[in-house]
Amino acid sequence: MIKRILAPTIAALLAALVVYCFVPPPRPSAAQFADQGTWAGTAGGTSNAVVLNLANVGSLNDIVGVQISFNPAANNTGPVTIAITNVLGNTTATALQRPSSIGLVGLSLNELWAGETTSVKYNGSVFVLSSNVDSRGVGDTVETRNSTAPRGTLLEDGSCYSQTTFAALFSVIGTTYNAGAPVACSGGQFAVPDSRGSLFAALDNQGANGAANRLTSAGSGCSATSVAFRCGSEKYVMVRSDLPNTSVSVAITQTGAANGSSSGAVGVGTGATIGMCCATPISATGAFNLNNNVTQTAQPNVPPVLGGIRAIKY
Repeated sequence: MIKRILAPTIAALLAALVVYCFVPPPRPSAAQFADQGTWAGTAGGTSNAVVLNLANVGSLNDIVGVQISFNPAANNTGPVTIAITNVLGNTTATALQRPSSIGLVGLSLNELWAGETTSVKYNGSVFVLSSNVDSRGVGDTVETRNSTAPRGTLLEDGSCYSQTTFAALFSVIGTTYNAGAPVACSGGQFAVPDSRGSLFAALDNQGANGAANRLTSAGSGCSATSVAFRCGSEKYVMVRSDLPNTSVSVAITQTGAANGSSSGAVGVGTGATIGMCCATPISATGAFNLNNNVTQTAQPNVPPVLGGIRAIKY
């Protein structure tokens, strides 16, 4: 009798145990993922082909809009993809992009840093970087008192860079600065601005109100009408036309028994002639030099400045 009662019970328990052991628990819903976020630990894969271990994710559709955080194992060296490892294996590698002033763009050098917690979200098409995002626009200039360029920027020293590696920056400035680069750029490269030892000035004709006539070729020899204009110098040698017009009056008096006394006033310059009023004419010629023939030298032409570095956002 006891065996008859226990047999069905034991069978039911065994069946339940089989279900418990071999049927995976239900996965959290996308809404639950979104509420809690997901920590993926240290990334696997490589610096540019990241693999994240998320066992409860069945497909990328489960994590649309979900913030996933992880620590990169290495700094990236170029564009990045992310694949998710789950119970079924790896998902297809999907591009990781970041917001910019020109829309979503692929990552450039050193935008993921080893060991620095990084967050991304899948938008249904690509993963989007949602942490470590610099709010400055591509092509913006950064001024700093640091001795090195901030992360995500390149020193404005006229260097040449790959149009592919820094595609977002190239799409903004193109080859505008190639002509003034200290070293010629090869094919497939572009130059960043060379702002070494230079002050910044806005275009004289920027905006809708026409030219301000503060930096013009006629007034200063500086045509500030297009991006990348360059003018001015550290020193300046003055020429005669820089000096004001000067008229010097000289009074000459002659005393003599035969001629009496006479005097006159005259403006003296190079080769001036002085005529006397009396019966016996007397004349004199000469040159008048304002600086006693001192050799002209270059004069400093620099306002007070405070040093730092400039870098451009890529």
